[in-house]
Parts: sequence; C-alpha cells; structure tokens
Amino acid sequence: LLIKACAEIKSELLAKNFRLNLHGVTTGAAAKDAQEINSMLDAYQLRDMIKICPPVFAEEKARVLKNADMFIMTSRFEGMPMSLLEALSYSLPCFVTTGTNMAEEIQSVDAGIIAQIDEKNIAEKLLVMVENFSATYEQMGENANILSQKYSWDAIAKQSHNIYEDVTKSRPARISGN
Repeated sequence: LLIKACAEIKSELLAKNFRLNLHGVTTGAAAKDAQEINSMLDAYQLRDMIKICPPVFAEEKARVLKNADMFIMTSRFEGMPMSLLEALSYSLPCFVTTGTNMAEEIQSVDAGIIAQIDEKNIAEKLLVMVENFSATYEQMGENANILSQKYSWDAIAKQSHNIYEDVTKSRPARISGN
C-alpha cells in the first residue's frame, strides 16, 4: 500500500526531496517480500525515491534513526511495535496507519499523522505530512519523545511496582498455621 501510495504522489514527493529507506526486508522469509517490492519499484519507477535496505541492529540502527527525518509504519496489524517505540525515543515524527496499536496515542499527542489502511488515504495523509513537515517537524518530534518516555523501562517498572503495591495493600494478610 505504501509503495502504491508513493507512486500516486510521486511528483509531489520528489519535489520535496522525499526519500524512503525500507529496512529489514532483504533476508530470510522476508526475501520473497523483497522480490515483490523490487518488482513494484520497477513497475512504478520509484527506484529514485525508495530504497530497500538490510535490517539494522545496535549502533547501526541508532545511526539510521538519528539520520532519519520521520518514521513510517503502514501496518495492517501491529501489537506493541518496538521499532515504533524506538523511533519515538529518537524524537522522530511518525506516520502510521490505524493497524498500529499506538495510532491513537500518536494522534492524541500530535507526534505524527495517522492514515487509514488504504492506499489513497495513505497517499493523501503522507502528502499532508511531507508538505507541512518543516512547520511541524520540531513540535511533533518533541511530542514523540515525550510519548516514548511513557514506555521506558523506568516508567514500566514504577507502574508495575504501584500495581503490586496496590494489590498487596488491598488484600488482607492470610496466615495459616498448624
């Protein structure tokens, strides 16, 4: 859907110097997907805009995220996407579809733009994000980072501790003996 959406608004995206790197679709079971994506890039003549890249890990992933301007996740279904949480922690405005469980949170704190799982809506919303990017980038990035802190290990540990504390305080002690 994302590739078809980019094809639909190709000239507008190229005018804004938009480039998309798709990471992680080159190896293992995803190699078949990479072949299909390559065929689509050729069919839609998008090789000047979209590049298929290998998966990245550790320092390389950090470098990729630091050098990105935004993060795009057009999932049909995504539970708790670690890659999205990582992107938010790097203050990246996020473009996601409603299939991503965090879509409503991203929208509610203005950390990015949400699209329906539909190529026309993806194209329309992506164009809005790209066209308004320079005016909204900094604030969306700050909001993204603030949202990511909700999911930090420290925040999760404190939340878990509070829950356990509440449970133990509300339950009467049971003493058994012989």
